[in-house]
Amino acid sequence: MAESDGKIVGYVNGCLDNRRFGLAMTFLLIPKLLVKGLGRGVFWRKEFWNIVQAMLKNWRRLFVWRQKSFHSYQGHLHVGIAKDFRGQDIGGRLVCSLMDYAKGRGITEMTASVHAGNVPACRFFESAGFEAREQYPMVMAQGDSWVKYHSIVYVKKLV
Repeated sequence: MAESDGKIVGYVNGCLDNRRFGLAMTFLLIPKLLVKGLGRGVFWRKEFWNIVQAMLKNWRRLFVWRQKSFHSYQGHLHVGIAKDFRGQDIGGRLVCSLMDYAKGRGITEMTASVHAGNVPACRFFESAGFEAREQYPMVMAQGDSWVKYHSIVYVKKLV
């Protein structure tokens, strides 16, 4: 996490075991979220059903069309920097810190998925030494319509 004047301006988080992450999501987190959602009436909201539709539209893209499954990569990361703080190498330092942590635990590669239209994010990962390994089509709900785009999987070897 990066702070400026007591405010969070950036973060990086990640997972060092994608297979374990997938199992935890499937058998622990998602069932708990569904039960909580039922209790809070989430299933009656249009936004919930938009997410479900997007997941159903994307399942083949995520599990069938990919050259390599998500679980076959060791780890993944997410990074976010507040708009006013981009271009100051905050993201680079955060990612470098996570990579050092991962290397210390025997991880040999990390991945990040990026919306192909997010050119600044693509440039960021490429400048950080990540290689674009594959690209696959996705759909995303925007209001009442569906937008098609491509997701790029970036991979960085840590050895």
